[in-house]
Amino acid sequence: NSSTYTRVTIPTQTLANPIVGFRIVTSGDAVAVDFVQNENSGSFGTSPIATTTAAVTRAADNVTTAGMLNTVIASAQGSLLAVTNRGEAAGITGDVVDSNGTIHLGFTSGNVATTQVGATLSTGGTANRTTRDRIFVAWDASGRALAMNNGTVATDAQAVTPSATQHIGSTGAASFIDSYLERLTGWNYRLQNGNGKALTS
Repeated sequence: NSSTYTRVTIPTQTLANPIVGFRIVTSGDAVAVDFVQNENSGSFGTSPIATTTAAVTRAADNVTTAGMLNTVIASAQGSLLAVTNRGEAAGITGDVVDSNGTIHLGFTSGNVATTQVGATLSTGGTANRTTRDRIFVAWDASGRALAMNNGTVATDAQAVTPSATQHIGSTGAASFIDSYLERLTGWNYRLQNGNGKALTS
């Protein structure tokens, strides 16, 4: 990669003595390194933190919606698109958007996108391991649609009544998503299934 930075990770190490290696294959090549993080975060790397000479502790996020985004998520109809980045976590779990204790959009332990407001709806879209995942959910009085990474759109006839409080990336106290959320976009109407699928490609 000669023009941008590529994020890489290593398997879980002993924090006090991690083993890191760099291999130069072609004479004259060089390696530039930035944003090195030695984390005790489980199976995934968190978003980069800019530091200088001092260590920084990664605090757990506890984010709730407000304003227009909360209005969209708590409405009787709407759509959400989430872009997550897991680093290289093999089994992503947790809540992308939690409707006050019930998953509005998230992942099961099998890397499957799911929504659980009312009945559970899961999609068979294939999750990525080393790159971003894009997941989409739409709902109105007639039911829901769910898609991930340009996979088959799953639908049902479950009416959705989200709570007035929405947590982003967790339940508010536990079940933190095993990655970090790069972008969350909301619409105050239900997008067509094909458009939602296209947004996840």
